Amino acid sequence: MKKVLFLFATLFVATTLSAQQFTLSGVAPTGAKQVYLQYLPESVSDSVSVDAAGQFVFRGNADGKHIVRVFTTGEQHASLVVFAEGAVTADLVNLEAHGNAETDSLTAYQACIRQLTQPVYAQRQQLMDKRNSGAELTEEDLAAFYAVADSVEQQMMQYSKRVLAQNATMRFPAYIVLDGVNDFSREDLIALDVPTNAFMKEPCLDKVRNLIEAYRRTQVGTRFVDFEMADTAGVMHRLSEFVGTGHYVLIDFWATWCGPCMRELPNVKALYDKYHERGFDIVGISFDTEGENWRAVIQRKEMNWIHLSDLGGWKSLPVDFYGVRAIPFTMLIAPDGTILQTNLAGERLSTCLSEIFDQQ
Repeated sequence: MKKVLFLFATLFVATTLSAQQFTLSGVAPTGAKQVYLQYLPESVSDSVSVDAAGQFVFRGNADGKHIVRVFTTGEQHASLVVFAEGAVTADLVNLEAHGNAETDSLTAYQACIRQLTQPVYAQRQQLMDKRNSGAELTEEDLAAFYAVADSVEQQMMQYSKRVLAQNATMRFPAYIVLDGVNDFSREDLIALDVPTNAFMKEPCLDKVRNLIEAYRRTQVGTRFVDFEMADTAGVMHRLSEFVGTGHYVLIDFWATWCGPCMRELPNVKALYDKYHERGFDIVGISFDTEGENWRAVIQRKEMNWIHLSDLGGWKSLPVDFYGVRAIPFTMLIAPDGTILQTNLAGERLSTCLSEIFDQQ
């Protein structure tokens, strides 16, 4: 019996290992000398020369990272994302790849995205032609371009979400998540990370899953997650010293070098002055790197609330811990420590605080 189990286990391992092997062959655009392979989301991992007939071949072991980009550079630039499993063919001239169901689906997805983006490229070419002719681009020209770009972006997002929803049992949508991680909202990404979505288990999404875990720490309706950081005097404090202690607290992620942060500062100051005595506090979490300048700006701008920082810039603790990808970013915390709202600024912040304090 043990021998049978051993043979079964050996067969399983061998089958698993063979599934990792792949051969990726294809044809490159005329004039291309080299073809590159990238295991997403890593950098370029391999390259091969193109033969006299324009053919190329990669052989490798995906080691779980099946989502790969094969591409050429320069004037002969072409790019395709494929699912590296078994024998796959990639035509970089006609931008088609085949060999397995995952790759077929990826080819169809990329073709649709290229079609959706055509109006943007067409509009961009018109602007370039006008500028090259010596004419000056007007505000109307730029407005028309941005209108087309915004419309296309919305269509692409709708299409991507539809493909994700319709292909929960497939693995190729991992590329869609990876490619759009900066475009999806926090809520969208959290909603994708469920056991029924097979694509979320792909190794190429390891960092995305870590990011989603950080996003969960800022989810509205959940309790804030504590961390420790130094104040302007270098004294260490836990966030829980100031949050969840009976006041409404705005956690404000900012930096002195952040233009939008400094432009928002007068509004934040006015709201602090207006509501502080009624139970409103602020904890500023800075992404600065120069302590002297950070402290000087706080004093000069009379930012008379609590300030914490590890002076790590974009390597600061909140970047990974809370998934802060851009600043300013804020979290409004209720007296009991529950996250009420995120990303409040300007009129939205004013309205939210007015509803809390002026309508009691």
